[in-house]
Amino acid sequence: MNILVDACVVSILFNNSNEKHSDFVPILERIKDGRVKMVFGGTHFNKELSKLYRYLKIIKQLKTAGRAIKLNDADVDAQEARIRKIEPLPDFDDPHLIAIVIVSKASVVCTVDSRAMPFIRQPRFYAKTGVTRPSIYQRSDDHLHLLP
Repeated sequence: MNILVDACVVSILFNNSNEKHSDFVPILERIKDGRVKMVFGGTHFNKELSKLYRYLKIIKQLKTAGRAIKLNDADVDAQEARIRKIEPLPDFDDPHLIAIVIVSKASVVCTVDSRAMPFIRQPRFYAKTGVTRPSIYQRSDDHLHLLP
């Protein structure tokens, strides 16, 4: 199972002193034991990750261990451009997340970005892609059932 960990959750996921970390421990455990694979890629998302330099080494280790998958950036960027045409609103600043879901066929998105959630849930972005709209994981007490 592929899972998208939004850049806004990376520091929560990998920093055990973060106050929200306990909500994401189930995600981290499943990535480490191989039940889920963290997916990432695309120009925009890579730029966001590069700002989280403290965690890049961990992500690289996960990739080397086969626990994280680096997607083809051109494929993600092409999907992002397609999605941007469907929804051109300037307030919609996360088409890259939907693009990653489509390219990776991720079934869960981990995010705490409330602005992104309504867009991620819109079925029109996934129409004709063969990809099912993903579930959104925000906290363990309500969303643990989304994980294998």
